[in-house]
Amino acid sequence: MTPLTVTKRTVEALALAARPFIAWDDRLTGFGVRVQPSGAKTFVVNYRAGEGGRKAQSNEELEREKIDKAVFQFIAEKGEASPLEVSKELKLTEAEVRSSVDRLCKKGEIKVVSSKEVCATG
Repeated sequence: MTPLTVTKRTVEALALAARPFIAWDDRLTGFGVRVQPSGAKTFVVNYRAGEGGRKAQSNEELEREKIDKAVFQFIAEKGEASPLEVSKELKLTEAEVRSSVDRLCKKGEIKVVSSKEVCATG
């Protein structure tokens, strides 16, 4: 079906078909009208939640990402730092910092220098 500008008149003028179909608006992406064979017409909206993508991140994932970014930035600026020093400076729990360090190590963004210190790679 060719796109149309969804207005009251265009919706009323939509012809019925043997199978359901959606008439998409040509000005507003993701907005349309579903027309049923029974004559029922329903507005539909397709959208992607959060920052887009098919799988929106949860608040917990966004918070972890924010912590990881702050920890990495602090370690990169200092060169080397202990998790305790990072937690005091960033006002995070030591467990949050250690968790972040583990995730960053797996990504290869930082490395453990000793049992008490980590540093940025590269």
